Amino acid sequence: MSEDVEEGMLSATQLDQIRQDVLGKWGELQGAVTDKKKDLMEQLSFHKLMKDIDENMTWITEKLQIANDQCYKETSNLKDKKRAHEALVAEIEIKQGSIDVCCTTGTDYVCREGKNFSVLGEKLDGMKQSWEKLKAAMDQRGRFIEEALKYVTFTRDVKEVTRWLDDNESIPTDLGEDLEQNETIQEDFINFMKQFNKTDEKMKFINEYSSQLVEDNHKDLQEITAQTEVINSRFESLRLKCSERERELQIALKMHQYNHGVNETIRLLQAKETLLSNEDYGKDMTSVNSLLNAHLDIARELGTVGVKVERLEEDAGLLREAYPDRVQEVGTRGRR
Repeated sequence: MSEDVEEGMLSATQLDQIRQDVLGKWGELQGAVTDKKKDLMEQLSFHKLMKDIDENMTWITEKLQIANDQCYKETSNLKDKKRAHEALVAEIEIKQGSIDVCCTTGTDYVCREGKNFSVLGEKLDGMKQSWEKLKAAMDQRGRFIEEALKYVTFTRDVKEVTRWLDDNESIPTDLGEDLEQNETIQEDFINFMKQFNKTDEKMKFINEYSSQLVEDNHKDLQEITAQTEVINSRFESLRLKCSERERELQIALKMHQYNHGVNETIRLLQAKETLLSNEDYGKDMTSVNSLLNAHLDIARELGTVGVKVERLEEDAGLLREAYPDRVQEVGTRGRR
């Protein structure tokens, strides 16, 4: 409407025209308001996206400094450093969602025309490149921390096992003078073998870490390989000594058990021999009966001892057959 409505009576045609003009203007204004709102909302989304990209870039730059800190070169507190690294990896995984939203929304904007959208494209590319650098740096940092931790664990275990070998490589040879001493030595050997088996488990970890470090082409590869060969050689040598020591102790145990049985039987026979050497035959019927009953008891006991003697003879035969190099010991021990 370019003119105000003149005062006075208006015809129906004029009133209708005025109404149409008002409705048309209102419609135009409504369209303009909607379009303006749409443009403003788009600008708001655009600037929010730019702000999000800037914030993401600041966050990425901050984390990239941590990812490139080479903390693994200082080997103290490596486990704490590993936990901190894993926490940062978790943060990055969470941040991936924000990066993806920026990339999706930004790509949509970049496909449109306009100077601002061209600037957005440059920022978006910069954010993507920095994000990939961060992930690559974190992967490398994680590998180096893990490698350093393996190496520290490897060297620590090698030192511990080396000290243990220094203290235990010399195996005693004493087998005990009798059954009681041998049993004490057997118990000591059993306790020693418990330590040996624990050390054997540690040796498995040493070899496992060594293989992994070799596979990772560690910078100290030659030293790692040399240390592994030396400690394996020493430990396997000790294993053979332990095996031989166990065999000797078992042989000695059987010998002492045999000799103990022989000595016990000899003592029984000597006791019966003393009773039989008694020349008292009684002075009357009562005393004779008493002596006769005692004699019958001795005879029965000698029958039991006879079974032991037969068993000892069988044991002696088995020992001679199992340990032919100890035949003389089987024949002489226990008669001292």
